[in-house]
Amino acid sequence: MVDNFTPKKRTKNNESPLEDEQPNKKPKLEPTNSVENGEVDAPVWCLKKAQEEQPSRHCPYLDTIDRGVLDFDFEKLCSISLSHINVYACMVCGKYFQGRGTNTHAYTHSLDTDHRIFLNLATLKFYCLPDNYEVIDPSLDDIKYVLKPTYTPKHIKYIGQNTKMSRCWDGTLYYPGIIGLNNIKANDYTNVIFHAFSHVPPLRDYFLRESNYSHIKRPPGDKLALLPQRFGELIRKLWDPKAFKAHVSPHEMLQAVVLCSDKKFQIIRQGDANEFLMWFLNTLHMALNGTGKTSSSIVYQIFRGRMRQYMRKVLPVDASDESRRTLSETEEYREQVKELPFLSLALDLPPAPLYLDERMQNIIPQVPLAQLLTKFNGVTEKEYKTYKDNFIKRFELLHLPEYLIITYDRFHKNQWFIEKNPTIVNFPISNVDFYDSLAEDVRDKHKYTTYDLISNVVHDGKPQTQANKGDIAVDIGRYRVQLVHEGTSKWFELEDLHVKEILPQTITLAESYIQVEAALIAEPDNEELIKLKEDLNEIIILQQELVTNTPSEVLTTSSSSLSNKERLVWKVGDRCLATSKGGQKQVAVIDGISQDKVAITFANSGKKDMVRLSDLSIAPIEEKKKYIFQTGKQNAMKKEWHLERERRKVRAQKKEQRRKQMEEQKEVEKNKWKNFNARANAKNMKGLKHIEATGSAADGPKGQKGPPRGLSSLDVSSRRNTQAFGATSRGNMESLF
Repeated sequence: MVDNFTPKKRTKNNESPLEDEQPNKKPKLEPTNSVENGEVDAPVWCLKKAQEEQPSRHCPYLDTIDRGVLDFDFEKLCSISLSHINVYACMVCGKYFQGRGTNTHAYTHSLDTDHRIFLNLATLKFYCLPDNYEVIDPSLDDIKYVLKPTYTPKHIKYIGQNTKMSRCWDGTLYYPGIIGLNNIKANDYTNVIFHAFSHVPPLRDYFLRESNYSHIKRPPGDKLALLPQRFGELIRKLWDPKAFKAHVSPHEMLQAVVLCSDKKFQIIRQGDANEFLMWFLNTLHMALNGTGKTSSSIVYQIFRGRMRQYMRKVLPVDASDESRRTLSETEEYREQVKELPFLSLALDLPPAPLYLDERMQNIIPQVPLAQLLTKFNGVTEKEYKTYKDNFIKRFELLHLPEYLIITYDRFHKNQWFIEKNPTIVNFPISNVDFYDSLAEDVRDKHKYTTYDLISNVVHDGKPQTQANKGDIAVDIGRYRVQLVHEGTSKWFELEDLHVKEILPQTITLAESYIQVEAALIAEPDNEELIKLKEDLNEIIILQQELVTNTPSEVLTTSSSSLSNKERLVWKVGDRCLATSKGGQKQVAVIDGISQDKVAITFANSGKKDMVRLSDLSIAPIEEKKKYIFQTGKQNAMKKEWHLERERRKVRAQKKEQRRKQMEEQKEVEKNKWKNFNARANAKNMKGLKHIEATGSAADGPKGQKGPPRGLSSLDVSSRRNTQAFGATSRGNMESLF
């Protein structure tokens, strides 16, 4: 083998001595092409030379790849050296190793365990070790797609409308986007927020394409650059239709959250989902080079709205009336108006009752969403206390975002622990109208006020610890999220790795904490709407053709009140105004037409009559009440629609008052019976009931004179003689009514 190598000779222009003439120096040998010489098993003397060889398309070790153990969700670092540089994944055991040279951990692993196929996690190239050649095979494309999913614009456009289920490597069926997130320790409060944002279509479509944010440059060493990159990877894995497993581990995303938040939000400690929501939105906006303008980032474009705040300082309680009037005119105590942006609407829940019910259990109150939204009607005032002064504020909305985030203020921190308000909020799942919360000067200008629920974050259990183990607090509460699948309109509940389908009616029964609402906006480019408009135009054209081609029985007459140019065309079934026998003009329907007379039927009385054709006139148009979705004049009909809704609210309130009055009367009657029974027990008369109503009742049964034995004439007697009743428990008392 050594004979095939020749020492390197010097040229004429080279003034250095010959390499073979230098003492104590070995000659540099170059390998010849051993394949041309017929020596296929020639050794590889240079690693760099081996890397330049032609990649192999026929690797004999492809059958050793085990796709069931591959997991690319964890952080890309070597399992031995913990290095992020030049990391390879073993396709047989799934572990990460650094490098592929002769002295690297991946090379050593291939020799020790006979695992041959490795994948470079950065370049997505496969290599066979220790032979160290690149493997090219189309059967490995599915592994590359799982490591780095890519989506075309056409796929992104219809990804939310998919109704087919995908099958992962172990045979589990799942909907893309409806898969569980692994709860590593106590990170369920972050998982629900990731799920909720992954189902906001504009935000999802933006992060499905890496080119939308990969060009954004941050200052050198800025750790915020990692947040949109990791969030985009998580979104692409959640919507992967070719995944090997029906769940995703957000390990890399959580590492970025811990790093960017300076360990404020951690994996091992339970946190508040609302606090994480606000931090994540603002930090993601800054990481995308967002500014104070709404159009500066995709986050503000989707979730940012504006409200108007009215604030005035509370007058001193001990001040006299004259001094209060004087202070109210000063600049300090005048009402100040300010416009503020918002990313979420915080709704205040009514305080929970302090006392237990009759069964010694906690009372869980219920409140409708419309009552909570009165906070933003511009009229309802609330006092806010600070360390120095107290202020009274009221709010009204100026602009509603395309996707509205609603949070409920459930947790209150006192001096000892955190309290949770268990109030249940009754809210509609679809067609939630925020028209009353808008300011009056912007109601007609706003394009949309109706929203549909797309995600609901629920908190279960207690918010604070019941016991402490050393310095580590034991958290009791947990989070889960309820999502709607856009393609099938089905609702799913996701709690860590558990995914189950639920009924929409059960959503309002949970303790909702965060909700994301999607606005119902008309789409001018919608293909279905365009097709419907074309069909309506064809129908109108056909009707016009039918009118022009009228039959011979349709006559044309000139009315005395019209000019010669204006003609009236009457036909059977038309509505008209005709003179009745009483001389009044009434609406009638044409039954038949002759040469000079018309048979009609009056609409109100139903009487039939014959009138002259010239006596007919046009009937007033019967206006049908149109709602906002039935007319193009939205601004004009909106007011009428909401006035009708207010009238219905007043009727419902009156009905509720009548019901409460009846319940109060019933409660009074029940108390009377209870008092009566108490007196009967005190007199040892349990089991007898007498009501003295008339003189004949005092004679007793069967003409008996005087009261029964043991009763005086002043006691109560009954018309039905003596009636027995049992114990006076609550269940038996109901039979008395």
